[in-house]
Amino acid sequence: MHLFLLDLYISVDTLAPIIDTLNPKKVIICNVNPIRDYKNDKLLKYLLSKEIKYINFVPLSKRNKLIYIFTKIVSLMPCAVQKKFQFFYNFVYHNYKFSSEKLIKKFLIKNKVSSITYESSTRPCVKIFYYASRKMKIPMVHISTGLDFDFVKPQINNKTVNHCDYFVVANHIREKDTQEINFSIKCLGSARYSLPWLKKLNQLIFTKNIKKNESKIKIGIFTKEDGAEGEEVKRLVKKIQTLESFEIEIRNKPRDIRPFKCSGSSLDKFSTTELIDWADIIISSRPSSVLAECIIKNKFIILPEYINKEINKSLINEYDFIKVVKSEYELINLLLKKPKDYLIKNNENFLNKFLVDFKKEEQVSQNYKNFYQLINS
Repeated sequence: MHLFLLDLYISVDTLAPIIDTLNPKKVIICNVNPIRDYKNDKLLKYLLSKEIKYINFVPLSKRNKLIYIFTKIVSLMPCAVQKKFQFFYNFVYHNYKFSSEKLIKKFLIKNKVSSITYESSTRPCVKIFYYASRKMKIPMVHISTGLDFDFVKPQINNKTVNHCDYFVVANHIREKDTQEINFSIKCLGSARYSLPWLKKLNQLIFTKNIKKNESKIKIGIFTKEDGAEGEEVKRLVKKIQTLESFEIEIRNKPRDIRPFKCSGSSLDKFSTTELIDWADIIISSRPSSVLAECIIKNKFIILPEYINKEINKSLINEYDFIKVVKSEYELINLLLKKPKDYLIKNNENFLNKFLVDFKKEEQVSQNYKNFYQLINS
């Protein structure tokens, strides 16, 4: 059985399209997040409709049961009260593994696990899975999150990438910087941004009657609610709202650790895919990998460097379909002058560089199928 570990929402977003390529009878999904449960998430519901086995949490060690119960009690409190417990959530999330190597070993044997997969944001508990897997010779698969174009990443070595036998990437961007390593790098393409998965998100998962005011230009803004750029983005939103020809919706980066009912991204009107489909223009305060979906869907993209200086380190600034602005005045001017029938030109180089096998409709899915068959043989 192939075991997939879910942690932050990005785990669901990254791993769901990979899980979808595999035989559901050979997959187990386990939530390792002590604060969140994804059973009501649309993506997970879709996967579980295929009768994939789901385990709500790791086996608890006796000494951690009380802190786990207390965490669940705190998560039931009103959001206004929970704000005072953010320090508690941070401490629990980053410091408690909640299980033990011995318990995880029994868990792996009981569920006949033949591989363990997690993505880059998974919390420290992945270590106990790794150490348990060493004694059982179960391969650990680390899926790299994103497309590595937000900034120049550190070299791939045993410190920057660890606790795995295989490091799976979407492109060859970082491979040239590889140092001596004790794991294998597999470039399989991005399942998240493959055409079959994007079609599935539109047709099956995020079916919603999105109403559009055709007389206004729709602006979708991607930001991080508690990020350093948060206040500047709020100021920009207020400024744009004074202009009658625009309509705005915001999508927060879904990386926070708070319970769903208090999470900014969970309270947003649109999911990421819905916002991209709805918008005519995308403004992002970070050069996030989600911009790949915007490019594929032919969206007019603006990156406000004056809000986030990290934008000037991005690897996608070289493309003329990415508009980097250095002031609010320049941004507003660009909004007012945006061509009515905008069409991204010359995105072939981008797609070839950051999305391996993107043009081959089913090839990425086949890459993952072949990979999991190989490590299971």
